[in-house]
Amino acid sequence: MFNLYQNTIFLANTDYKYQELAVITASNPDGVTRTRRFNHWLDCHFISFLQRHQFRHFWVFAGSRDLNHYEYSAIVDCSLNDAQHIAKAFRQKAFYWLDNECYLYDTKRIGSAHSSLGEISPRWFNNPWAYNKMIEDYHYARSTTGTVRPISSAS
Repeated sequence: MFNLYQNTIFLANTDYKYQELAVITASNPDGVTRTRRFNHWLDCHFISFLQRHQFRHFWVFAGSRDLNHYEYSAIVDCSLNDAQHIAKAFRQKAFYWLDNECYLYDTKRIGSAHSSLGEISPRWFNNPWAYNKMIEDYHYARSTTGTVRPISSAS
């Protein structure tokens, strides 16, 4: 699983500003693929959690280079310790820590990074058009999950 994490890219609608931030998702807890509906429910709780605890955040998509798999994720302005607690609360196996470089942390072992993934710039894609398309698809997929039915050919 950590091999997948190590190849992740981030799709955003803003340039990356170098400061210490975490990238955390609520999707697919414990590394188990969940339904879109369940992940949407988790996303709603994640958003509420970040707002309730007043963590400054903005949204990115973290996923594979070909974007066949992506997860709605938050860039969270918090300490490394807070990042670990947030990721654990949402039962994530890992999270990213960004400063001048990108680090992958195992939520169970915070003492040192699982791996250093190098500079963030090769992983960070500022493409507002693509980001907005993904947001549209994300909202459409979440709002129609389980509600799309085939149209009967008999009329």
